[in-house]
Amino acid sequence: MAKQPSKATRKNRSKFAKWIWENQVKPIIRWHARNRCEKCGASGEVKQLHCHHIDGRQNMYMLICQMNIVLLCANHHTMGQVSAHSESRTGREEFDEWLVGYKGKEIIDELARLRGCSPKLTLLDLEGIYQDNRDFLNND
Repeated sequence: MAKQPSKATRKNRSKFAKWIWENQVKPIIRWHARNRCEKCGASGEVKQLHCHHIDGRQNMYMLICQMNIVLLCANHHTMGQVSAHSESRTGREEFDEWLVGYKGKEIIDELARLRGCSPKLTLLDLEGIYQDNRDFLNND
């Protein structure tokens, strides 16, 4: 049986969102990506994998929004010439081009739109997200 959040955690929106991120969203992202880097296909058995937030994680919604996340090996997340956090402008641009092709322009545009006006999640919203994720994880 999957880990359950404490009652205290479920009464605090910020703690509950972080719990959902760590215990539900990360495993779901890994499952969807088959535990492989979504850019190069490197296995999580061989390389450390990171969840990259495409358009930041500045609020609870963007933290747990699954369309805002892509699973990457360390090379494509931070360390490589062509990576999400590349210090090279051309490396970052090349990564962004791949990302638009991979996720689709509509998703990238929607994330940019949500950046400044994402919904404020209530405890009721978080409870619904928790239940949906729990059902998904229990059916896997």
